[in-house]
Amino acid sequence: MYYVALGIYNFFLYDRCRPGFVDASPDVTHYPGRVCNRPKSPEYYGQLSRQPQCSSAEQCGPNEECRFNTKGELVCQCKRGSVQQIDGHCKVFSQCERSNECDRNAICSNTYDGYKCQCKTGYLDVSPEPFKFPGRKCQQVVNECGDGTADCSPFANCEDSQNGYICKCRTGYTDVSSRYGLHPGRKCTEGTSKLLTFSYD
Repeated sequence: MYYVALGIYNFFLYDRCRPGFVDASPDVTHYPGRVCNRPKSPEYYGQLSRQPQCSSAEQCGPNEECRFNTKGELVCQCKRGSVQQIDGHCKVFSQCERSNECDRNAICSNTYDGYKCQCKTGYLDVSPEPFKFPGRKCQQVVNECGDGTADCSPFANCEDSQNGYICKCRTGYTDVSSRYGLHPGRKCTEGTSKLLTFSYD
């Protein structure tokens, strides 16, 4: 088992890059872990000469700390787990290993500008803003029609839905569930006269 970095594809069936690598997959939300890159160092961007001098961490920007460089000068440098970008700012590239808002049933993938979340297989994304912030709330997908827990009438069809299931009386049957204070499709009569008393409360 190995991970291929520096823009080369990760050919193994793992859905995230190992710690220390940045997920640069074309579609990181739906297919994470396909391309895992090593974060580029400050030298790559030629930013070392632009590091401001400091005497305390308060003088440094977000994700920076004040420490000695190779010349013995106190300068603002990126904290461990952060990398300096082209604009000179430091951004965290291992947010998944630190703190994130992903649901416990979601996959967290590190990106250059933070992280992305995706609900695991078998879970439905019910996040408040699923397009802007996906994977924040994941709900297990349950097929009540398939596992036998639905309480539809024997003369009704069961249809699985996002938030549960729907019972619909079959053709030739009339839904009289409301007369008994039941949800639709729980009590069905054949035609309009003969009442079939099958129901599940």
